[in-house]
Amino acid sequence: MAKNHRTQNAQLSLMEAVEAFILDGLARRLSPHTLGIYREKLSHFITWAESQQIETMAHVDARALRLYLVHLQETGHNAGGQHTHARILRAWLNFLEAEGLIMDSPMRRVKMPRLPKPQPDVLTREEVQKLLDAAQNNRDKALILALLDTGARVSEFVALNVGDVDASGAVQIHHGKGDKARTVYLGYKALKALRRWLWEREDAYTLDSPLWTSLHHPERGVRLTTNAVRLILVRLGQRAKLTRRISPHMFRRTFALWCLRDGMDIYTLARLMGHADIATLRHYLALAEMDAAAAHRRHGPVNGYLSSQEGDS
Repeated sequence: MAKNHRTQNAQLSLMEAVEAFILDGLARRLSPHTLGIYREKLSHFITWAESQQIETMAHVDARALRLYLVHLQETGHNAGGQHTHARILRAWLNFLEAEGLIMDSPMRRVKMPRLPKPQPDVLTREEVQKLLDAAQNNRDKALILALLDTGARVSEFVALNVGDVDASGAVQIHHGKGDKARTVYLGYKALKALRRWLWEREDAYTLDSPLWTSLHHPERGVRLTTNAVRLILVRLGQRAKLTRRISPHMFRRTFALWCLRDGMDIYTLARLMGHADIATLRHYLALAEMDAAAAHRRHGPVNGYLSSQEGDS
């Protein structure tokens, strides 16, 4: 009986296998964004596999997976993109193995693509000031300061309503990653900039009004999308004559590093950023410690004060 089951599943088509994986994700209430990425990457794999006459799961072996990863390299995918494809393939094949739809995951015999370890792409204080100087309206100034002060993900940021910010600067994020709620904060300067933006609005008269809206037809209160925020920042960066492309996630990274540099403990930072643990933030902590070491080299009392005294004697 088990042998027949395995033979039957060996003829499972790639599309059937993907649909089973997506159905499991729906049942587990994964976000539409996550499921969309899964479907996109796996559809890309299926298109390639069909070009290689690979039509059933019986022909998806370690060699085919390695050929696919090489294909990604040759078609211009960077290390990060290639690694994303590999992670999704691994999750998919592990699911199929756990469900008994394949004997075992061939991804176990394929090493994951190596990732470079770049420094987190953070903004300098000079760059933030140039962005603020380039902002030509109160909305963009408030947007820059609020992104930097909350450390919110851009999807969380655009979902905020007027009623989510209280008079003290506490900001309620209702649906963070994993659908978890949390509170982030605006300091005095950022809150003042936000109030200035809201005072001039024609549509911000209910607690359910979007916090961030388009400047076109202000009376309609059209909520900014994540892509709109990205475009605003790119244009601000160009106007400020910055040499690199500015993205919303750079503000989140900058928030993390600046908080650590200023002495915030990593557990509080993890809570503010909506991370379940501190593992994601360890790289930022290492950078902050490097900053401290560099500062000590510049200002340490023995090298600084005592060395100068020795020179005077």
